[in-house]
Amino acid sequence: MIENNFRKKLVNIEELSEYIGYSSHTVYGWISEKRLPFPYFKFSKRVKFDLKDVDKWVESRKIKN
Repeated sequence: MIENNFRKKLVNIEELSEYIGYSSHTVYGWISEKRLPFPYFKFSKRVKFDLKDVDKWVESRKIKN
């Protein structure tokens, strides 16, 4: 069994879209144009994203005053 510290939370495109507030159409476009700002996993035709990578990207966009 994998310990919780190492378990990844993988989400699909629709879940990612809801999480980051961009449409799934936008995410599909980023993937097809190779402009996705974070890594992803491809399992056959399925694409999955690790929320830890997404959270790092979100944090990097924070504007500090």
